[in-house]
Amino acid sequence: MGVSPPEVRAVNETEPATDESPTSAELHAQLRELGERYPHPTWEDVLPDWKWVHAWGADPSLPPERPQKDCWVAVLNGRIVGMGPDPVVLRLAKARELDVHPERLVLSYALGYEPW
Repeated sequence: MGVSPPEVRAVNETEPATDESPTSAELHAQLRELGERYPHPTWEDVLPDWKWVHAWGADPSLPPERPQKDCWVAVLNGRIVGMGPDPVVLRLAKARELDVHPERLVLSYALGYEPW
């Protein structure tokens, strides 16, 4: 009773990649295209959200709770509207979902906590 060797397949380098994710250049092009649909936000538009996110980051007792894992957070009008590992993907998805200029969202990296 023998053990069969594992099946070996040759890899053809001309086969297309199975990863359907857009490239960084494609994502940035989509951001530019989306941004052309809206007036560009001013500093006065985003300043309150920058103040909010800095206060939230400095005081762990402020709601909402911190994420368990480190991630990017998107803030709009003083509330977190999304979290994710990739700031470009997060900005694009949330701008589309919320129908705002991509630069209207304030993105900040949030250090999470790992429960013991």
